[in-house]
Amino acid sequence: MRAKDEATRQLFQSWITVRQITTSDLFCLEPEADIGEAQRELEARYIDQAPLAETPIRRSVRLLELHDAHGTVDSVARPIKLDEVVAGSTGLACLLPRFAVRDHFYVLGGDGIQGIVTRADLQLPPVSMAVLGLVVSLEMALTELIAIYSHGCWLDIIQDGRRKKLLKRFEHARRANVQITELACLDLIDRFDLVGRISCLREALGIASRKRADKVRKRIEKLRNPLAHGGNIIDAQESFHDTLRTIDELQDLADRAWALVANGESL
Repeated sequence: MRAKDEATRQLFQSWITVRQITTSDLFCLEPEADIGEAQRELEARYIDQAPLAETPIRRSVRLLELHDAHGTVDSVARPIKLDEVVAGSTGLACLLPRFAVRDHFYVLGGDGIQGIVTRADLQLPPVSMAVLGLVVSLEMALTELIAIYSHGCWLDIIQDGRRKKLLKRFEHARRANVQITELACLDLIDRFDLVGRISCLREALGIASRKRADKVRKRIEKLRNPLAHGGNIIDAQESFHDTLRTIDELQDLADRAWALVANGESL
């Protein structure tokens, strides 16, 4: 495995952890607090649940559970379940799929629950940086595979219009004394176009057709573009679940691409 790939992929898989995006200033409700007062407090803070102020923290209440209830918070509190908890050391790659079924998790540290992580926390810069790094990792792998599977003849395969734009970028870089190859001047759209055209590479990556390759590229591009301009993964798609599916697809494709590179497959 190349060191440059290791760095970009580990950023997503393990270097960015739950702890780095956790809200540690955890708001808790007192068990003896009046339910009506607790409901108003949660609504004022725009949160829909809160743990109880206990040591260690073991119970929580949801705002919906306070409606039409009477008495104290203690009377409606429920145990925090195992599937509501995540370790602070969990990598981003393991955390994201879990948000498909829950909108928050309590975060475990050395002394029990120490914070909370929610879908809103996925807007933080470390998440954007890690996902963008995964896109870059995929692009690096595709660049190497294009050279291998085209037998170095990729310039003869790329569309005429795209070739002209690429060569223009290459000449501009050379005039600026940038040490770069023509292959490194490929855009994301160029890389996926070549994947679609080089059938043996497309099949090795598990992509059924040129049309499919273009659809995959469009989804990844839609995810990447906001991140490259200071946005976040919540901005990337109309549906949060579509975003999670695209990230999963991106990670799977990057894994397969780098596996081909690592295995030294050539034709």
